[in-house]
Amino acid sequence: MREQRLRWAAGYLAVVQFLFFTTWIVYLVYLGDLLEQVGIGKDKLLWFVLLDQFLFAVMDVLMGFAADRVRRMLWRIGPFILAVNTFSCVGFVAMPWLAETGNIGPAGQMLWVGALVLWVATSSVLRAPAFVLVIQHAARPQVPWLVALSLMGLALGGAVGPYLGVALKTIDPLLPFLLTGVTLWLTTIGLIFMERYLAEGSAPAEPVPAKHAASDMAYRLLLLSLLAGALLLALGFQLHFFVNSAPLYLQFAQAEQLAYLMPVFWIGFNLLVFPGSGLSSKHDPLLVMVLAVLLGTASLWLVAHNFGLNSLIVAQLLAGGAWGVLFMAGISASLYIGGKAHGGLVLGSWFSMLALGALLRVLIVLNGLPKQTEFSAWLGVLPVVCWVLAGVCLMLAYRFYRQHEARQLERRFST
Repeated sequence: MREQRLRWAAGYLAVVQFLFFTTWIVYLVYLGDLLEQVGIGKDKLLWFVLLDQFLFAVMDVLMGFAADRVRRMLWRIGPFILAVNTFSCVGFVAMPWLAETGNIGPAGQMLWVGALVLWVATSSVLRAPAFVLVIQHAARPQVPWLVALSLMGLALGGAVGPYLGVALKTIDPLLPFLLTGVTLWLTTIGLIFMERYLAEGSAPAEPVPAKHAASDMAYRLLLLSLLAGALLLALGFQLHFFVNSAPLYLQFAQAEQLAYLMPVFWIGFNLLVFPGSGLSSKHDPLLVMVLAVLLGTASLWLVAHNFGLNSLIVAQLLAGGAWGVLFMAGISASLYIGGKAHGGLVLGSWFSMLALGALLRVLIVLNGLPKQTEFSAWLGVLPVVCWVLAGVCLMLAYRFYRQHEARQLERRFST
């Protein structure tokens, strides 16, 4: 009965993640036009995307920390998520409404940018805290499978992204912003009932320990290695998917076929994430991440060597599968490492590294490096290099994790 409740909760979280991802797609599709409407100009588009990723990087850590505090004091994360997400949805819906008035002057522009910042900053509540809400009720072996189920919504959102971008080009932004914003808010309300649903029949919650083994040097090195690996993985993924993939496909296909080819990566994500969760339940997620890096690195190498459209599709499928396993195992490992005291903070830091990877990719594009001959010659192999270095960091993290676990056992036996 409890396992069934957890499956339903993870499935519901997948719906929330799908809606969150699609609101992001809607935002990106219209952002340039909205900037033009309010008098800021489309030429500032990448600077605003850069601002978005910076806000995500900061707020993911803060929201993860807040989730730990709320769980420690109130044992109720659902109302906290809904309260913060209400501000998020208000900011989201306000952006096209404010822009409808046209060039609104400096004061109006500041108000519009404020609505944008409000949405981006508060939307982080649907990342680390939302996962903590579901996972806090699960036994350790259940965590990877539940995370994989929750990530289905993210992968589906990535798959429909190209189609959604094409479909929205001729529609006034006010309607899709209103529909997606209100739908996401209404869906978030369900997280309160989902938390109560999970709590029914569960054992009384034990107090979350205030102290943690953060003073252990192996634990600190473990965190450092994990987060460094996450940053390198994120940068490799960002360069591969958002910078390299479309030009590689265009060597063998027409531009109108991209809407059908780009989702191949996310199909691979969904295909391998569940087998990866099975391995993570039986073995350590950090070890599974190392294996996924090997698969991903080989796939990215194959992508970079232009063997034809068929080999490119297969390589993209495998690369997407590797990223899915890495994403799932990274979340699972973060929750394991953080424990009940700091699971939200470590997971928020993991998401923060993913946002920093996106920020670095935007900086690279903003500086025009992909168009420079010297840099473009290395652009194909740069994701491979990033993932190789990430693999080294993850192997170190696995070693430090084993050391930390051994010391924890020694302390238990000594007491």
